[in-house]
Amino acid sequence: MKAKEENFFLAPQVFRQELEMPFGKQVVFSDGKAGWIASGKSTMAMPPAVLQQARGQVFRQLFWLALSDRNPEREVSADGDSGVRITDGSGEAVHLEVDSKTSLPVKLTYSGGSGEVVESYADWRDVQGFRLPFEITIHQGGKQFAILRVQDYRLNAGLKMENLAQKP
Repeated sequence: MKAKEENFFLAPQVFRQELEMPFGKQVVFSDGKAGWIASGKSTMAMPPAVLQQARGQVFRQLFWLALSDRNPEREVSADGDSGVRITDGSGEAVHLEVDSKTSLPVKLTYSGGSGEVVESYADWRDVQGFRLPFEITIHQGGKQFAILRVQDYRLNAGLKMENLAQKP
């Protein structure tokens, strides 16, 4: 199934996702403490499990992971020859494997609802002075789940809380 997904992040924990799928549009919003899901004409409060998933998605953003050593709520430790383990006080944990030649992330491994999740990164390009992956392959429970092909990154685009929190 093909879908269009737009993700918006506002530091430190605001997240909005807009999904366009063959059967309709869904919008998800969280400020890190609460949130909502809108699908079609209905909107509902975000259930605790989905809120935890949104928090995890924010936690796993490469920008935030790269700055984990500056966040007192996170612990960073070496994990093998080319890996780093990052955890926080809420139970989030990832293993980030880095390419020893380029210093770019190769893959991110974490626990998900259906077992281990592995995100592999490829097609790195320059965007406003940052190298970012334009292809992300996701495996869940040992099986390929999705291939994400990023069309565009916009950094420091002037996002505002009131716009992100607006219900459709």
